Amino acid sequence: MKFYILIILSVFSMRCASQGSPSGGIIDKSGPVIISIEPLDGYLNKDQPIIITFNEYIDQSSVSSSIFINGAQEFDMKLRYNKIYMYPKIEWNNINELYISRAIKDYQKNYMDSPISKLFKTNNSVFFQGEISGDLMNVSDDIIYEIGLYSTNSNQSKFIKK
Repeated sequence: MKFYILIILSVFSMRCASQGSPSGGIIDKSGPVIISIEPLDGYLNKDQPIIITFNEYIDQSSVSSSIFINGAQEFDMKLRYNKIYMYPKIEWNNINELYISRAIKDYQKNYMDSPISKLFKTNNSVFFQGEISGDLMNVSDDIIYEIGLYSTNSNQSKFIKK
């Protein structure tokens, strides 16, 4: 008799809750947006973390290959919900360029709309300012492109950054 009661209770308990994620609501079709990058003033202590805050949770698998500092400087990174914390392995350089490619995505696999670049300095270094412009030809909106910046002298070209 106890056996039959256990079977009946287990059947009722398996049918009580809906399995899977809840339905309803607006479908998220927009990519993550950066709300802030700290420190806000662009001055960075040699061991201070850089904190990037997004408007929604970020897919952790998309982060490590999407963020660069000075092309190759090593740093540690931690992701907490919608924030990315970046710490220097030793200490930050005097001038640091943070580059975030648009390959960062949210949990619905939506990508950022555009890449972000921000400069930080740890002392009174001077930033050179200028503007580069041009046109992309034969491009498709479905493909993510990265543009390379090169310095050319005579017949030689040197890669600067992407």
